[in-house]
Amino acid sequence: MQGSLLQRKVKSGGKNSMKRQSIDKIAKEFAADHPAVKKLKDVPVKRKLSALSKVLISGMLFIAAVAAVGLWMVKSQAGTITGNWMPSAILAEDLKALTAEYRILQYGHIVSGSEEDKKQYENEMEQLLAVIEERTAIYEDYIRKEKDRVLFEEAKKQWNTYLEVSSQ
Repeated sequence: MQGSLLQRKVKSGGKNSMKRQSIDKIAKEFAADHPAVKKLKDVPVKRKLSALSKVLISGMLFIAAVAAVGLWMVKSQAGTITGNWMPSAILAEDLKALTAEYRILQYGHIVSGSEEDKKQYENEMEQLLAVIEERTAIYEDYIRKEKDRVLFEEAKKQWNTYLEVSSQ
C-alpha cells in the first residue's frame, strides 16, 4: 500500500512538472509576442533608466509633499497646545495650589491663639484672595468652549459659596 502511494506521488509530481513546463513555455511565447513587450525591447536602456528615475523622483516628491502637510498640521496643533492649553493648565494648577494655601491660612487663623496672629493671617488671606481673583480672571480669558465656560462658572459659584460659609 505504501508503495502504491509513493508511486502515485511520483506520477502526480511528473504530471505537475509537465504542466508547469508547458505553462512556462506558453507564457514565454506570449510575452515575447506581445506588442508592449516588443515596443519595450526597442526602447534604448538610457531612455528606460531615465523614465524609471523620473518615476522614482516623482514618487519621492509626492511623499515629501505629504510629509510637509503632515508637519504643518503638527505645527498648527503645537501652536494651539502651547498658546492655549498649556497656559490654562498651568493657571488651573496655580489656582489649585493657591486655594490649598488659602485653606491652610484659614486653619492657621482658626487655631491661632493671639489677636496679632489672627490679624496677620487675615491680611495674608486677603492678599491671597486678591491673587486668586486675578488668576481666575486670567484663566477665564483662556476658556474657548461653552461647556468649559459652564464648568468654570459652576466652580466659581462653588468657590464663592465656600468663601461665604467659611467667613461665618
